[in-house]
Amino acid sequence: MTIIDRYISRFVIKGSFATLLVLAGLSGFFEYMNELGNLTGMYTSAKAGLYVLFTLPTQLYELFPTAVLIGSLISLGGLAAHSELIVLSVSGLSHLRISLSVLKGGLALMVFAFVIGEFVAPPSEQYAQELRTTARHVHLNTQGDDALWVRYKNQVVRVQEILAGKRLKQVEIFRFGEARDLQQLTRADEARYLSGSWHFYKVTINHISETGIRREQKAEMVWGELFDPDVLDVLSVNPERLSVWSLDEYIGYLEANGQDSEQYRQAYWLKLITPFTTLVMLLVALPFVFGPLRSSGTGKRIFVGIILGLTFYLLNKTFSRAGLAYDLPPLLSAVIPTLLFAVGAILALRRKI
Repeated sequence: MTIIDRYISRFVIKGSFATLLVLAGLSGFFEYMNELGNLTGMYTSAKAGLYVLFTLPTQLYELFPTAVLIGSLISLGGLAAHSELIVLSVSGLSHLRISLSVLKGGLALMVFAFVIGEFVAPPSEQYAQELRTTARHVHLNTQGDDALWVRYKNQVVRVQEILAGKRLKQVEIFRFGEARDLQQLTRADEARYLSGSWHFYKVTINHISETGIRREQKAEMVWGELFDPDVLDVLSVNPERLSVWSLDEYIGYLEANGQDSEQYRQAYWLKLITPFTTLVMLLVALPFVFGPLRSSGTGKRIFVGIILGLTFYLLNKTFSRAGLAYDLPPLLSAVIPTLLFAVGAILALRRKI
């Protein structure tokens, strides 16, 4: 990497991170204000602050493409406004060569986005959801052996794994009498919440009394009261916030059991494409820097960046919803917004090179 490459890349990276911090700060502030309206039980303002803090990596990841777009418009626009890009052009560097220097900085940003999205945001998001849930539901505990423990009336429920759609794996129910003596231990391989009731599958019921243990087995049964299923909505992390490896594993599980995996496949491709979106945002910024925004003020560049970032966000959401509604291939619905922006940027950039 030459001195010119390092110089331009440093401006792009600094501008992107500065913008990211501002956007994440604003997003975190509004998220905290929203959480203050949901305080209940042991969920205090301090714990709401911790919850927002641990969701920040997810917010950083989701805001990253927009931050790169706005940050590159500001930083590269600053170079253009101070005639530094003109000097580089007069020195013999073409617009194409300058664009390649910008994209080299984008590679570092792409790696950063991948690391945050795969290794930092998913566990942090999971911990944030567990923190919020255990504070709001005082009879619930997710610590210890990585299982979910819930106390409901005279029974204690242990769940080894929580799946999407209010489905549980490896459920154990300990039922106690008035004297707190264990009267029944029920184990189920799987549980599903259907039509207002919990349905257990491959069930073993152990009736415990002074005379001994009587075992009963059932292929399927309906369990009256377990715990509030809304707890699972809070504990379950959205597919978009899981890592690629977790999504791949869960897609395999769903398909092996003959269940619909389209939502998770779409999230899988979105996770793979997002780091590359960083480079596309840099491409989108370049035609403006070489053209109409070269001599514009910072405010105008920020405004243009916000409009383009909002447009990209709305396109992403629109195609995600349309893909699920009209059974479009998950890869197609995930890649179309990025592809449209990339083609538009390349066509616009060709006129400037």
